[in-house]
Amino acid sequence: MKRIFTLLFLLLSKSYVLVAQWSFDPLNPLVFCDAPNNQLDLQSVPDGDGGLFCFWRDARNGSESTKVYGQHFDTNGNILWEPNGKLILEEPGEIRKFKLYHYEDDKLIVVWYNYNAPLLSDNKLLVQQIDDNGNKMWEDDLEISHANTTESSVVWYFDEFDLVRDEYGFHIGFLFSNGSGYQFNLSRFTTDGIRTTPMHGVVYGNGYNSSIRMIGNQDNGVFLYGRTGNGSGAPLRCAYIDTLATPKNDAWLGWMVVSDAPGLSFAYDAIANEGGITFIWEGESTIKTNRIDTAGAFIWGVQPKLVCTAPGNEIGFTFKENNGDYFAVWKDNRPGIVGNYAIYGQRFNQNGDMLWGATGAEIANTSNFNPFAKFTFDEDSNLVVCHNSSLGLRKHIISSQGIQILGGNGGDALTGNVQPNQDDYELIQLNNHIILAGTRYNPGDNSVFLSCIDGCAFTSITETISTCSDYIFYGQNFTESGIYEVEIPGDTIITLNLTINLPVASVTLSGDTLIAESSEGTYSWWNCDTQTIEAENQVSFIPEVSGNYALILNLNGCTDTTDCVNLVITGLNDLINDLDVHVFPNPSSDVFSISSATYLQNTWVFVYNYAGQLVLNPIHMNGNSLTIHAEELPSGVYQVVLFNGNKLAEKRWMKN
Repeated sequence: MKRIFTLLFLLLSKSYVLVAQWSFDPLNPLVFCDAPNNQLDLQSVPDGDGGLFCFWRDARNGSESTKVYGQHFDTNGNILWEPNGKLILEEPGEIRKFKLYHYEDDKLIVVWYNYNAPLLSDNKLLVQQIDDNGNKMWEDDLEISHANTTESSVVWYFDEFDLVRDEYGFHIGFLFSNGSGYQFNLSRFTTDGIRTTPMHGVVYGNGYNSSIRMIGNQDNGVFLYGRTGNGSGAPLRCAYIDTLATPKNDAWLGWMVVSDAPGLSFAYDAIANEGGITFIWEGESTIKTNRIDTAGAFIWGVQPKLVCTAPGNEIGFTFKENNGDYFAVWKDNRPGIVGNYAIYGQRFNQNGDMLWGATGAEIANTSNFNPFAKFTFDEDSNLVVCHNSSLGLRKHIISSQGIQILGGNGGDALTGNVQPNQDDYELIQLNNHIILAGTRYNPGDNSVFLSCIDGCAFTSITETISTCSDYIFYGQNFTESGIYEVEIPGDTIITLNLTINLPVASVTLSGDTLIAESSEGTYSWWNCDTQTIEAENQVSFIPEVSGNYALILNLNGCTDTTDCVNLVITGLNDLINDLDVHVFPNPSSDVFSISSATYLQNTWVFVYNYAGQLVLNPIHMNGNSLTIHAEELPSGVYQVVLFNGNKLAEKRWMKN
């Protein structure tokens, strides 16, 4: 087919609406729990559908009966569970610690232990899967371990734990007191909540006097790491084991010391991947890093890299990975800063290259006494950094190249009466916006709250478009009618209500008759030779003479034209029309008429089918017009012949 012309009807209507997704007023964050007593240890994870789970420990019934409550928010920040949260977990005594994990297959797993139960063995380390409605999915909580004094694995109380997901299920490592020190054990369970190791798990090593952390590496192995002492100067060490608590390979047979001779200044962290593990720690008033591969080799050399070489102290860091590179943000009191501490950051890659210079990039340099900085990434991989100050909780933005986007005093994150206690808050990247969630830990004035601090205040525009073909809108090509949301710069979302009217003209040839195949639209029959319209508003068309003809289909202002069809009229006797007569309506169903410009006398009318058979008795005509009833004839094309002895005319008529 070919297009003769295309009509494009663009903007039919446009409306502007300010949409408030979540709560983004820094003076009035959304307080979603204000129950009595203390709420603390808030943990938030995305739900995988644009919403958010928030769980916290809650002492609304007294500190000796602390439970875990939760709340679920949909993609627009609407509360889905009951006000002040839904009760998720309760145990004898108090729940002392819990951790929340959410995985890509929508498994929401919570691990916790309780303390001060009336019966010693009721102090347990437990696991459960939670559904989107806050209900337990396993019939019974999965017990990993319990306190005791008589079993061979003596357990007094639990201290720390970590959970790792791999292709076999879940791998949990936990540290507990055994009366004479700390013991680290590992246990496994399936995705259905079935433990596959003995009660209390499998013992790994002995003689610990500090926490041991566990992290997975996407190769069904886990790294264990921790300091060997509980104070400054303690070495940092690491082990690499498989799912059965044995060395992962022959090259890594036990604990390896990671830090250099001066050791740690307390804080440390690590990020693992399939190629190895990258450590970061405070050491000698600066921040250091090193990376070890899965065979136990120091990739960057035995001596660690310095994240920052500036004079002064760099402490209180936060460490994250994004797109294969590492990012650290810390408190810095180098000479020349405005307050007690400024905030600096560094980006480095897996080769140990410092990408923001030897001294890092400045993020915030304001009159702060002791900022507690945290950060996450927006959809463009910029760092969104928050910290406390005399002006409230401030927001700074720095690009992935280390350039300030929002510098100076920053922007408002929280400025109202609801403020987190020091660093008791977290930042969550949720689709294209950043959520700040926290608790206020002040007796008599408690709350759990959240606020959207970036990307939540959108101007919403609705555009209604009707077009004749594919439509390109802000660089996107749309090929089907529908309702689409398109985000454009300037925090603007356009709802595109698109209708594509795409007429497709098609014609078939039956004998000497052209028939339109389309069921919608209006029709015009085009004479390609004379460049004129021969007939309109007819599904079929019987040309008077041989030639080239096409169908023009019009649908809602959009037009399509078929290729030209060559039609040769043969006729029954191939005679020339001498009489000026017309047959109408053509086509018709039961009745048609014949009209003549001149008065006819002694004229006979014959009606033949396409096979040349006479289908009606000859009719005698005198006058200028004649009406013929053809109800008994089947649908098809007929030849109408008029003859008065001297002149002859042939016309084709189609019965519907």
